[in-house]
Amino acid sequence: MTDDTALTRRRADNPHEETWHIYSSDVRIGAIGVRAGVPVHADPWAWSVGFYPGMEPGARRRGMAATFEAAREAFEAAWSELRLTIPDAAFAEWRQDRDWRAEPASVNRRAIQLRCSAGPKPRASAALAQSLLDHFQTFSESAI
Repeated sequence: MTDDTALTRRRADNPHEETWHIYSSDVRIGAIGVRAGVPVHADPWAWSVGFYPGMEPGARRRGMAATFEAAREAFEAAWSELRLTIPDAAFAEWRQDRDWRAEPASVNRRAIQLRCSAGPKPRASAALAQSLLDHFQTFSESAI
C-alpha cells in the first residue's frame, strides 16, 4: 500500500492500561502503550507495528521509548519504511479476517441482549405452589 493514508489512534477498551491502537484507514496496524511491570529506570513506553493476518509474523517491528512522543515518532518511522513493502492484498486479508470474526461476535451479542431484555423467568406464585402441595398431599393420603 503506497498511499499516504493518515494514521489515527484510538484508546484501547481496557481502562486499566494506557494503550493506543493505531489505524491506517480501517486496518489496525499496531499499538503504542505503557509497559506494565517494568523498573522505574527502564523506558515505560512500547510500540509495535505490523498486523496479522496479512503480513508475515517476522515482518513486525517493535521498540521502546522514554515518552509517548518518542514512541509515536519511532512508530511512524518504522511504518513509513514498512508500508512500502506491504501489498494491498495484505490489507484485504486483514479486513476479511476482521469481518469473519465480527459475525459470530455480533450474533452472540444479540443473543445476550435478547436473554437480558426478556427479564427473569416467571416463577410460580406461592398460592399456586401451596395448591399443588395440597393436591399431592390429598392424592398421597387417598392412595394409602
